[in-house]
Amino acid sequence: MIQPGRVLVRGTMPTGDALVDTALHRVRTHQGAEPSTVIGPLSKGTRTAVLERLTGSGIVRVSNRTVLGLFPVRSWPLVLPWHAARAKLAVQATVEHGSSPDTETAMLISLLLAGGVLHKVRPTTDRRAQTVRVQQLVQDNWIALATRKALQDRGAVVAGLVDLPGFIGS
Repeated sequence: MIQPGRVLVRGTMPTGDALVDTALHRVRTHQGAEPSTVIGPLSKGTRTAVLERLTGSGIVRVSNRTVLGLFPVRSWPLVLPWHAARAKLAVQATVEHGSSPDTETAMLISLLLAGGVLHKVRPTTDRRAQTVRVQQLVQDNWIALATRKALQDRGAVVAGLVDLPGFIGS
């Protein structure tokens, strides 16, 4: 019997997708563990493959530039801004109107909270009140809670797969 709040893999059939099957195997090896234990091994070595898929499918594009004319920087901005606009509308509905978030929105809000950038997506004069309100709205979503706890437990910073500055600034 696995304790509540612990990782439980219900399906063991391969999906036929190498990236997903590798992730499933990694999660299966941590059966019964806390979600924060699974996050690190789950993401190990996947960044390049995920970015290649997103680029290949036309969701993001590779952008190479230099900062101050010296430091090379590579980013992956969104190709179609409606992805970010749709996500921002969902965050706005939750933060400003108290709508119950779907799983994806709750997880996004948890990532924004953990990264300390929610106020940049939804500006406010009272960040503390905004954080408390949003935490209450997503508290019933186990994925959002597990994501936030795992990031906090590891002292992680939200970065990498999504061009967060592009999302925030657009």
